[in-house]
Amino acid sequence: MSNPYLRLTKKQHELMSIIIRKNEDGTAVDLDQILAKLSYVTTKQSLQFSIRALIAKGLIVKQELEKRGSHARRTVVATELGLKVMGPRDSASSKTYIVSVEEDELSRDVVTEEFIR
Repeated sequence: MSNPYLRLTKKQHELMSIIIRKNEDGTAVDLDQILAKLSYVTTKQSLQFSIRALIAKGLIVKQELEKRGSHARRTVVATELGLKVMGPRDSASSKTYIVSVEEDELSRDVVTEEFIR
C-alpha cells in the first residue's frame, strides 16, 4: 500500500483551490490563468514544478490542448482524490477523511480512504 498521507503546503493548497474553482464560466484553468489568480508572485517554471508535484500525488491531471484565443493551452483539473483531499463542496458527502493541520499551518496531512478501511 502506498503512503496514506498526502502533504500539501499552503501554496499547493492555494493552487488546488484555484484549480477546483475553475474560471467564472466553469471552464478549467490554464497555467497563465493560475498565475494571474495566485496571491503570491512566482515564475511560470516554478508553477510548472508545483503542478508536476500535484500530478505526482494524483491530485490533478492535465487535459488535452485547448484553443484559447490565438493560442493552444493545456488546462488542469482536480482528480476525484484531489476533490476529496480538499474537502466536500456540499454537505451531502457521506465519506469521512481525516485532516490535520500542523501548528505552523504549512501543510495538511490527509488520510486517504484506502487507509481508513
